[in-house]
Amino acid sequence: MAFEETCYLTRLAGEIVRSIDMVSPDTPWRGIVTPGGNVYSHATAGAKAIMAFTRNDFVDPLLSGLLPSLTAQTLTIMGSVLQGYAHVRDQGCSTSVGEIDNVLRSTKSVSAVLAQQLNES
Repeated sequence: MAFEETCYLTRLAGEIVRSIDMVSPDTPWRGIVTPGGNVYSHATAGAKAIMAFTRNDFVDPLLSGLLPSLTAQTLTIMGSVLQGYAHVRDQGCSTSVGEIDNVLRSTKSVSAVLAQQLNES
C-alpha cells in the first residue's frame, strides 16, 4: 500500500534541527522543507519528536527566546511547547497540523524518533 506522501529525515546538529533528506512521490506538489534547511523545534513534527527526547538542560535555553509564530496554530509559549514535548513522549510520536505554513493549512505531519541507545561503561 502506497501512501503517496513526502517523507523527511531530520537530525539534531548542534543546537539546530536540520532536514537532511526528503523523498517525495511523483506528483506536482513537493515538500516545503528542503534538505539542509533548518526546521523549527517548536513547530515541525520531526523537530518536536527530536526535542521531546532531548535533555531539558539542552532544550530549555533553545526555547527561552522568541519563538516565531508561523501560523495561528504555532505554539509560541515555552510552557506550552514543553507540554507538547511531554505529550510526544507519552504518545511515542509527534504531529504538526497547520503549524508551519498558512498556504498549506491542511498540511499534517507525523514523526517518530529512531534512536540508538548508547551503553556507557
